[in-house]
Amino acid sequence: MLLVGRALGEDWPQLQHDPAHTGRSADEIAPPYRVRWMWFGAEGTLRNSNSVPGSIGWTNDLRSRDGYSFPLPDPVSHTLALGAQPVVVSNRVFIGDLQGRVYGISAYDGGTLWTNTIGGPVGYAAAVAGSNVLFASILGRVAAYDCASGALRWAARLPRPCVSAPCIIGTRVMATCLDGRLRAFDVFTGAPLWTSPWLGAPLQGGVAADATAAYLGADNLWFYKLALADGSVLASNRLFGSSFRLLWPVIYTNLVLVRTCSALVVGSEYIMENVMRDSSDLTNEADNILRWMRGDTNGGAWPDAYSNDWRHLFALRTSDLQEPFIIPNGPIEGCGMPAEPPCIDQQGRILTWWKTRYPTLLPEGGIFGSAYGCDISGINPATGRRVLIQNAARANIMRETDNLFALSVGGNYVYLRQDFRGTQCIHLPSSDAVFIQTQLRYYDGGGMTQVQICYINGDINESGPEPLMPDTPEPTLQARVAPTIAGNK
Repeated sequence: MLLVGRALGEDWPQLQHDPAHTGRSADEIAPPYRVRWMWFGAEGTLRNSNSVPGSIGWTNDLRSRDGYSFPLPDPVSHTLALGAQPVVVSNRVFIGDLQGRVYGISAYDGGTLWTNTIGGPVGYAAAVAGSNVLFASILGRVAAYDCASGALRWAARLPRPCVSAPCIIGTRVMATCLDGRLRAFDVFTGAPLWTSPWLGAPLQGGVAADATAAYLGADNLWFYKLALADGSVLASNRLFGSSFRLLWPVIYTNLVLVRTCSALVVGSEYIMENVMRDSSDLTNEADNILRWMRGDTNGGAWPDAYSNDWRHLFALRTSDLQEPFIIPNGPIEGCGMPAEPPCIDQQGRILTWWKTRYPTLLPEGGIFGSAYGCDISGINPATGRRVLIQNAARANIMRETDNLFALSVGGNYVYLRQDFRGTQCIHLPSSDAVFIQTQLRYYDGGGMTQVQICYINGDINESGPEPLMPDTPEPTLQARVAPTIAGNK
C-alpha cells in the first residue's frame, strides 16, 4: 500500500532522494493529512471521494474515524518489502514486489500504468534517470524499464544477489553484490563500465556517491572510497560494528556519515543508563559517553562499557576516509534492527537520534522502562557533538528508544516512519507535531485517537469481528525507510 495525498513538485528519484542519500526534499506537505489513494496492485486502487468529489472512480470513503475501517481487499496478490521506499518522477510512482514484479503507478490517482517482471524479488528502492527506471532483484538481476510504458530497455546479471538499492549518479548506475564487488553500468544502454576489486566480504549495505567517488562498506567492516571513473580503491578505513545490512552512507559537504549495525542486544535501549545517571549536563553527558564508548567503566559504575563495541555512527572525511572525531552517540535501538542513518534538513543540520538525559526537541522523561529518553538533534560537522533544536515548545510525538523511526525531510518538516507504529512529522521551526498515519486504531493495545489516518479499527493483539491488515502471499522483508516526499504527497 502507498499513502499519498497536489500536483507534481520536486521528484524523489532514488533511495533517500539523491545519490548522497540526504533524505531531503524542498517540497513541504503541511497538515492536515488524508489518504488520496491506496494502491493494491491487481486487487485495484481505493480513491478517496473527498479528494476529487463527484469524479468517476473516486468513490471510496477513506475518512478516518474511530469505529470505522477502510474497505481493504483481503487477500492481495503481492508483497511489498518494508525497505522498498517508493520513488517518484514526473508524477509516476515506481516500486517492485517480492513476487518479482515491477510497477509504474500514477501519482495522481493511483492507477497502475504498467506492470513487468524482473526475475526475482525486489526488496529495495528503484532509481530513475531520464526516461529509464532501474530495479535490482535479490536474485542478482539489474534491469531498466521505460518510465512511461514499462518496456524492458536492458538487463544485466550479477553473479550473486543484490540486497540494496541501486545508486544513480550522472549516467552511471551502481549495484552492490554479495560477491564483494561493486559494479557500474551505463544507465541508458546497460553497457558494463567497471567492476571494482574484491572488497573482502559481501556487500550488504547501500552505496552513496558524489561527483568523483562511490562510498560503501563491506561486511568485514572495511569502508571504501572507490573512483567513480573506474572503481579503483582510493581510500579505506576499518570501522566497528557487525554489518552494514539495511543501511547506507550519507554524504554531506566534506563528510560521509556511516552507520553500522552495532552489537545485537534486544532491549539495548537500557544500555548506557548509568552513564546518563552520572551526567550533570549536556557537555558532561557527551564527555561521559565518549569515555564509556572507549571502554572506561568509571571504576565499575558503568559495567556495560566495552571498548568500541557500542560505536555505530561514524563521520569520515570524504578526502581520505579518516575519522576527525568520535560522535558521542550511544545505543538507541533495541529491537534487533540497526539504528537509522541520518538525514539532512534545510538548515544543513545532520539529523539523527540520540539517547540522552537532556532532550531539547522532544519531551523529557523515560520510555518503556528506561529512565531516560531520546532526542532528534544535529551532528556538529566540526566536533561530532549534538547541535540542539530548541523551540518554545517540545514536539509531542510517540517516542520509542527500542523501535525508532526512519527520518526524511520535506521543507521545514522532518517526517518519521516505522511500519509498527506508522508515520509522524515535526515542524522543525516550531516543534508542532502530527501523528499522520497508523495501520490499526488500537495497535499494540494503545488507542491511536490522535492519528489523522488509520486504516483499521481493530487491534492486532486481539481476535474478533474487526478485520486486520490484508494477507499477503508471503511475509515481508523487514527493514525501515523514511517517507518519500514529492509534490504535496
